[in-house]
Amino acid sequence: MAELYHDKHVYDVTKFGAKPNADISRQAILTAWRMASGTRTASTIIIPAATFSLSQTTIVAPQDSRNTDGTPHCTYKQHKVLDSKIGTGDDCISFGDGAQHIHIEKVKCGPGHGISIGSLGKYPNEQPVSGITVKDCTLTGTMYGARIKTWRGSPPSTASDIHFNGITMDNVANPIIIDQEYCNARFKCPAKPPSKVQINKVSFKNIKGSSSTPAAVKLVCSNDVPCVTLS
Repeated sequence: MAELYHDKHVYDVTKFGAKPNADISRQAILTAWRMASGTRTASTIIIPAATFSLSQTTIVAPQDSRNTDGTPHCTYKQHKVLDSKIGTGDDCISFGDGAQHIHIEKVKCGPGHGISIGSLGKYPNEQPVSGITVKDCTLTGTMYGARIKTWRGSPPSTASDIHFNGITMDNVANPIIIDQEYCNARFKCPAKPPSKVQINKVSFKNIKGSSSTPAAVKLVCSNDVPCVTLS
């Protein structure tokens, strides 16, 4: 039931019983997840453009898995993840370009790399990211907490109206971080021009808990398009 695109295995949740405009079947998402995380090559789980909800689901992957983004890199509109537990070796939840009107609530994340917007700006002509709300979530022992990351030297795009509210950090290494000098360690990272992803209207409210490092808050904004309206 898997389809192959550009040497990547792609698993569409609707092929496993998920239906638009309704809750995603836990069995559908877990079947797709098991198949994706079990491959030896990079894989993607697709949730087609529509209104979907996912709740009361536990997703776990080996920390050394090649496919470890807990929720597939979300590039969808009107998407919800509610009351779920995600443990992985990479981002528990990751939003890619084009993600709009996304609501994440009561998710428990850990282990993993936290809840991330991005990475953004790796490719030209990326679609804007907007309307992301992450509410009442708990992150335990993760490498990052609430994170926004954009690539160095990225072409112009925008990430706006992003809100983290009521987040509990339990022994998180970098609880709040904006990194506009991101470069994955798997790639060579020579000096490049600043990111041109404009970050705007971002809030971090009611964040509590503990940091496992001295840097509880790290804001590295672009020199070309500085972050505006942060609160």
